[in-house]
Amino acid sequence: MLYPVQYKILCLLFDPDFGCAVNRLLFENIDFFTARTLKDEIESVIRLNEPRVDLTEVVVIPNYDEGLMDVTIKYLIIGIDATAQQLQFVLLPTR
Repeated sequence: MLYPVQYKILCLLFDPDFGCAVNRLLFENIDFFTARTLKDEIESVIRLNEPRVDLTEVVVIPNYDEGLMDVTIKYLIIGIDATAQQLQFVLLPTR
């Protein structure tokens, strides 16, 4: 018997609309257009799949010298009185 949470996770694994094209974009040329597309993908997947947060800002800065993207995501957690949260990370292709 599948519990509701297990069923939901199983359904997401086979849902073609779940996730985003980040992996594909990491192998594109590092430029403004790729950074903008990556930003749009991150915003879209968070807005569609994470109802517990209110996304306030996504910043993607291409680092041309090192061939990577610096990403900052700022959001508010819905339902609690807390300051804005910030997540920073680097995306780089692995070959």
